[in-house]
Amino acid sequence: MMPFPPGFGGGMMMGGGFGVMPFEEKYHVCSVALKSQELEEGGRIVLPPSALAKLTQRDVAYPYFFELSSPGNGRKMHCGVQEFSANEGQAWIPHWMTENLGIEFGGLVSVKSVTLPLGSYVKFRPQSKLFLDIHNPKAVLEKTLTAFSALTKGATIRIHYNRKTYDIDVVDIKPVSESGAISIINTDVNVDFDAPSDYVEPTYTKPEVKIPMFGDMECEEEEAERLGRSVAFQGAGARPNGKAVESDAAAMQVDAGGEKKAALQWKLRFPRHAGVQPEVKGGAGDS
Repeated sequence: MMPFPPGFGGGMMMGGGFGVMPFEEKYHVCSVALKSQELEEGGRIVLPPSALAKLTQRDVAYPYFFELSSPGNGRKMHCGVQEFSANEGQAWIPHWMTENLGIEFGGLVSVKSVTLPLGSYVKFRPQSKLFLDIHNPKAVLEKTLTAFSALTKGATIRIHYNRKTYDIDVVDIKPVSESGAISIINTDVNVDFDAPSDYVEPTYTKPEVKIPMFGDMECEEEEAERLGRSVAFQGAGARPNGKAVESDAAAMQVDAGGEKKAALQWKLRFPRHAGVQPEVKGGAGDS
């Protein structure tokens, strides 16, 4: 394992350092499953050994963050790196990332080092309401995102759980940055969830409020006496104007500002980075 490069720096911005010449190369896209199926389920890529050498020469701070972009359509997203063991001229990338970028395997991708601010907030939107059927979705999301280094606003990440996949849109992030992405290494992130894309608001029919008349009450009392039991007051409450009284549960669906609250609200905690560079593994890129 290798120590931090000379340009390592702390602070809120991570992955680059100021006054450092960025690393930028183009690679042919290959599936990260060539290395490990587990990497297919995360948010990091595998680059060739020569990339690490160039990053070190440029004093780019570790941990490394990269902007991936498609030369053909200009789409962008951000990620970290798992290790430097890909074949020279290749970048091994998860399939869900290539879908976001609109790049086929074998096509070209531009990889550029960037700095990202530590994230403090993210809003997600599941594309399927089936995600909410998971027994403990917060724990699943927190565990899955430990295999990610960055999140990009507008991207769609993919979560694998119990032999199923769930696509989740990144709707919003904070702080707002020029890159449109945040680091989620060693930080606490407040998380909101929008309703799933396929969620249909249930149709609500206002119940008819029937105000009992004196004659009706007499009939109920007579029936109760015949059966030998008492009848408590039944029916919905009503205001003097005849409108039904809203229940506490219904009232809690709207906050003080009159806006509908998020479907779920969590705080996720992401661990500190290991503090060492990925090991350069020979073989795959040696000739």
